[in-house]
Amino acid sequence: MRAATNLAPMSLSDVLDAAFDLYKSHFVLFAGIAAVVAVPAYLIDRLVSHWLGIYRLMERISSSNQPPDAAAVGAMMLYFLMAATVMSISFVLQSGALTSAIAQRVLGRPASLSSAYRSVRRAFWRLLGAWSLVGVVWCAFAGAASIGAGIIIGVAVAATAAGGTTAVATAVFAGVMAGLAIAVAMALVAVMTSVFVTQIVMIEQRPATETLNRQWALAKGQVWRLAVACMTVSLGSALLVGTTYASMDALLEYAVFPALHVPYEVQITASSIVSTLIGMLAQPFICTAFTLLYFDQRVRREGFDLDVLSQSSHWHGSAGC
Repeated sequence: MRAATNLAPMSLSDVLDAAFDLYKSHFVLFAGIAAVVAVPAYLIDRLVSHWLGIYRLMERISSSNQPPDAAAVGAMMLYFLMAATVMSISFVLQSGALTSAIAQRVLGRPASLSSAYRSVRRAFWRLLGAWSLVGVVWCAFAGAASIGAGIIIGVAVAATAAGGTTAVATAVFAGVMAGLAIAVAMALVAVMTSVFVTQIVMIEQRPATETLNRQWALAKGQVWRLAVACMTVSLGSALLVGTTYASMDALLEYAVFPALHVPYEVQITASSIVSTLIGMLAQPFICTAFTLLYFDQRVRREGFDLDVLSQSSHWHGSAGC
């Protein structure tokens, strides 16, 4: 079976069009893969929040002028720790399974929900290790950026205290420019270290320790192009998800809840269900676009032939089909 995509390098609009067409053609499969992880993760989150009484705690804090006590702070910290753990594991499983299924379809091969999760099961620890290394890099860079920002703010404050209006304006301008520079630098670091991590592990079967070097090799010389592509995909998806969620949430909050006199905890639960469903349907599109960008980058840099990979016994075995 021949590869399902054009081997010629694609523009960003080509990637988005192809991602939309691929998602539309395999909506049930991709949405089902996302739901297998998203639904249990949501239920775990609800159980933990109910066990810790997070909703009642949030309601009490919002209706009181007093700061939360130590027990409330501890409960909130425990909840966020458990939520972050569940979210991280869910992301690894979901993105890995989606990438496996999407790559199979890009290569013109059959894919199923069960084969996608068999594939990610074999690659889980490598994938988790790779993303853990990325997290270490992000934390190190964020720490260095925070120190730099602190120095800049300190200099700006000193300049403001020593001068008049001109000094204040200069300090504010310097602070704004420094903030923008740090934000751009962090975005570029994210592109250089993480855009194709899941694809590298799932498709190339690389160990975690090689992933960052391979990621850099793919992104080198194309960082700005990839940054624009990733920003377009991410911001476009976020805008669509945010707009849809805001519309649904407004309908619930101002029409449905008041008419039915829904308790506060039920309101929060209903809103979170809507948010989970919308996010669950958006995630496959994002993963599809990033996987197509990965293949496009290999075509551009390595003269990569999708038809060769589609016939590869190594890929057949790694896909679990």
